[in-house]
Amino acid sequence: MKVFIVERYETHVQKIEVEAENQVAAIKAVNDGDGQEIGLPKYLEVNEDAGMSCQDFTSKELEALEMSEEDFIPSIRSVKELKGRK
Repeated sequence: MKVFIVERYETHVQKIEVEAENQVAAIKAVNDGDGQEIGLPKYLEVNEDAGMSCQDFTSKELEALEMSEEDFIPSIRSVKELKGRK
């Protein structure tokens, strides 16, 4: 299983390490409360409109997220696979 770092917006940025099959599964796992927070949170200014564009995801991935290409993923800043970890 791959390991992903999912960074999400709140009133701070917090990186979360989670095991998942792909980026979509990593996002779903984090949204379900799974994963381990890494390091200390970093404060940001409040931005309730922050999120990740859905335009880079396939229709199958968007279906799994229950979103469309016009949507954005609220609170998710980035999803990156952590290479060399399993």
